[in-house]
Amino acid sequence: MCLTNKLILGIIAAMAAVVAQPAAAQAQPAAAQAQPAAAQAQEPDHVSAEPDHIVERSDFSRWVDGAYVGHAWGETRTTLEAAGPGQPGGTRTGTWYLLEETLRDLRAEARGLDLSGRGRYSSGALGCLRDDYAEGSGGGARAPSLQGLLDIAGASYPRGFPAGGWKEGVPASDNLIIGASFVAPGTRLVNLRGQALRLPFLAEYRVTGRSPYLGRDSIEVRAKFATRLQGPVAGLAAAKGSHDLDIRLDAHTGAPIFLRDSFDETFGFAQGGSERRSGSNLVFWKGGDGGDRGSLVAILKDKLGALPVPKSIDPRAGAPGIPPDAGNPALPTRPAPAQPPSASPPAASDASLSPPPLSAPPLEVIALAGPDLEVAEGEGGVVLRILDLRFRADSAELLPGESGRLDTIAKALLAAPGGRSFLVEGHAASAGKPQGELDLSKQRAKTIVDALSKRGIPASRFIWRGLGSTRPIAPNTDDQGRARNRRVEITILD
Repeated sequence: MCLTNKLILGIIAAMAAVVAQPAAAQAQPAAAQAQPAAAQAQEPDHVSAEPDHIVERSDFSRWVDGAYVGHAWGETRTTLEAAGPGQPGGTRTGTWYLLEETLRDLRAEARGLDLSGRGRYSSGALGCLRDDYAEGSGGGARAPSLQGLLDIAGASYPRGFPAGGWKEGVPASDNLIIGASFVAPGTRLVNLRGQALRLPFLAEYRVTGRSPYLGRDSIEVRAKFATRLQGPVAGLAAAKGSHDLDIRLDAHTGAPIFLRDSFDETFGFAQGGSERRSGSNLVFWKGGDGGDRGSLVAILKDKLGALPVPKSIDPRAGAPGIPPDAGNPALPTRPAPAQPPSASPPAASDASLSPPPLSAPPLEVIALAGPDLEVAEGEGGVVLRILDLRFRADSAELLPGESGRLDTIAKALLAAPGGRSFLVEGHAASAGKPQGELDLSKQRAKTIVDALSKRGIPASRFIWRGLGSTRPIAPNTDDQGRARNRRVEITILD
């Protein structure tokens, strides 16, 4: 399913310390020896076991052309929405954020996002997840980076499973019996020389035990797959190496909880040169409790003096030409595919992967704190929307009159429990200069991060980006509309 890269710094660092070391490498059978399973597992008719949040953290050493060039780390966070009306039962839309760097001492600083995007995914048994625009389209999501993990439906010659095959409606431990094993295909996304490439793999899984993990009864699964080319991949001439995985699943639902991938692999490029990577990836799944948003909203309302939104002045009310909280009306939404992708290994794509043009969902505004501050719910967490921020003209310098508002916001954010991270997004009103608007929105988002850091919030808890004028929430035809669009949104990430 997923792993690689990091973004929400510090949210799950304590969890990594309890990770078990992967088992000794197990032999991977050749794909040519695989025989169809006598009894294939059924795809579930629900998605309740699918997590809402997936955090992937990578930490590895790099060698370029045989010379050591340092350590790299990264983090991505993917937030999955519930299946929408009319969508297949296992289809969900998600948003992902990517941050990566090669200098470890920059972790204490606020960081701008390297990439972000949206995707639509099909899910199956045991958290199997695939993005629906991956197969043969040359586009699609860049996260999660391991897809199709634990694909029971696509498994070859499962051994040790209950007679009659996978059983629905029973605890996962009744199916995943200790000693059971199977081989199943998957797809890996890897970023090399600025391109996100898609490499199929065939992994061997074995159920090795059952034990408590972070307070939950878990099933231990060990897995292994080889790094290799199975067809032409743009820019690559060779790929070799190995991955050893330690996976924990909820013993009742079968939902994934944690994954550790230890790897050592080398890539050869068609234009010459090579890159070796050796290290590990950690993946954490969190189910859909929304991070206890209700308690967080109550804390924010108390600190901000916020009140419920009167229907008569609901700020979500749209205006001519702009639907309520329009997201990005310029970007079309692709229809969901009628069927989920095939479980067989896809051919490696020869194109760089780019985010699909899916618009962001609207925010649900639930409280007001004065005329220029709203509390809302977004897909990634609770949002503070700061409207009509006053900067010097065409500048990222805040006017002195904004100091009091930022003092209040900083106190509210400091009261958020759990040491959460904050995604700060700058937005601009449209003046017909998209690139200039984008650059200015980035600079202003960073200004807000710096101002809040000076008020006692550690810089390492912030991630920021600018979105320019691509997501208007009001028309740009009058001063009132432009004031609403000229805003900063701070998401308290779940």
